[in-house]
Amino acid sequence: MPENGYFETNSSRKIVVHHWSPLTSDGDNANAKSKRLVEKFISSVAQCIATNCSDTETIVFLASEWENFNVESQLAEQLIIAMKQEIETRRSHWRVLFIFNNEQSRLYKDFLQTMIRLQTDDDNFVHFLSSVLSEY
Repeated sequence: MPENGYFETNSSRKIVVHHWSPLTSDGDNANAKSKRLVEKFISSVAQCIATNCSDTETIVFLASEWENFNVESQLAEQLIIAMKQEIETRRSHWRVLFIFNNEQSRLYKDFLQTMIRLQTDDDNFVHFLSSVLSEY
């Protein structure tokens, strides 16, 4: 499987793979730099999907390695805002899922709190939903 790009499975499922690991940087421009990197990542994914899989209904982001970002709540906000802007700009109806592993509870909570905080009544077609699965 390619590290980044588009491929089709034997069952004709279309998959776009973009490996991305947020940078951990400090300094005066760290926030602006991370925002640009997030926007570039989301834009690249959206463009690849629009070009190769225009009938896409669901986008899944695996959050592996994202917990290494030094300000997780900032990462959550930047990713959600960038994805929302892509959806609005492209007038798409994508369902976006973020998948976290059981060791990313803090990152999951940051994403959940950010989604709740950013949700507005004006979002006519962009809604952020989250379900929580409990362990048995």
